[in-house]
Amino acid sequence: MHNKSHDLDVCVDLVESCQGCIGHFEHSAEWKWTYWTSIVILVILMLNVLGLIVAFGRSFFLHPLYVLDLVVVSTALGLEVLLDADTAGLIIILTLWRIVRVAHGIFEVTDEAWEKSIRELETQVKGVQDAYERAQEALQEKNRELGEKDGRIAELEARLESGSTPF
Repeated sequence: MHNKSHDLDVCVDLVESCQGCIGHFEHSAEWKWTYWTSIVILVILMLNVLGLIVAFGRSFFLHPLYVLDLVVVSTALGLEVLLDADTAGLIIILTLWRIVRVAHGIFEVTDEAWEKSIRELETQVKGVQDAYERAQEALQEKNRELGEKDGRIAELEARLESGSTPF
């Protein structure tokens, strides 16, 4: 018969059997390669964060997600380098956080590009509107001048018809 207690016992047995495997893996060449690869990746991520700090200056700290990224990467690097403990689970979670941050960065870059395009288009629209208004004003002025000239022509034609000298 299937029961929860039996399932728990099976899970505990499986976890205990894996503990012996991890001890062997920690001393293998693959473990060292994985360890140093994770260190290199974390250092690259830390350099990225430091580059953002240099680029943004004090305004870096006004971006909460960048500050959170700094905390996550520095914590992961510190735990990996300074602690001789099994922090693989935490590193995996922190790495997943980094994936979320990369996706957020892609969104931010795309959003900033769109906003820049929108600002450029708004500037162009304002320029076209200003040119249109100037053209409308010039057209109104020309229409006023034409109206005056039409009035003068009508006046001169009336004088001609009456036989008086137009001048």
